[in-house]
Amino acid sequence: MTDQNARSPLGAERIPSLEEMGVKPEQCGVGHPHIDARILDACRLIVQRIEEDPVRLQIAFENLERERARRGTLSRASTEWRTILDRPWTQIRAVLLDPSDEGQRLRSSHPFSGLVNAEESREIAGRHPPPWAPPGWTPPPPPSPELMARLLADRP
Repeated sequence: MTDQNARSPLGAERIPSLEEMGVKPEQCGVGHPHIDARILDACRLIVQRIEEDPVRLQIAFENLERERARRGTLSRASTEWRTILDRPWTQIRAVLLDPSDEGQRLRSSHPFSGLVNAEESREIAGRHPPPWAPPGWTPPPPPSPELMARLLADRP
């Protein structure tokens, strides 16, 4: 990973930590704060990846196009993201890192799948365990490719 204190190729400032943003997991949303904290943490990594290589922003457009091809249209959330993606990077970045309820709502349906791998997702999940988790809890392994194919085949 690169030094988060370095400026990105896009000239953006370094990505603040959750603590620097004044965000505690229990402040992220009302229903599932550990999940909201995970998504915010993952979006910090997504921002870092795009700033390291701005071409990666294209992944969001490709994901939305795949949804349109599969469904024939975009969901309301994806349509909203398609509009956001027409903005300058600094505004997209601000949406991804916004600790407010609105930022959480938008992050919950972000189109950046593929920028965080399964191992990284698991590591992030381990940093934000659910409230019922016993000490030393680790997240379960991701589903097998076969199971994922079956689950995705059932989608409209």
